[in-house]
Amino acid sequence: MKKGKNLLLIVIGLLIISSSQIAGHYLKMPDLVSGILMGAGIGLMIFSLLRQKLRPNC
Repeated sequence: MKKGKNLLLIVIGLLIISSSQIAGHYLKMPDLVSGILMGAGIGLMIFSLLRQKLRPNC
């Protein structure tokens, strides 16, 4: 079950990054908004990977 949550976080992070890139291509977005969305996506993916690594093996 934990693997599913980690995979979901990675997928959500990738969707946030890709949607911000697509929106930036078609819309005029400030650098702040673009940076926040990119950082949130990368942060979710890193959080998922760290959670998977630091979890004790049961």
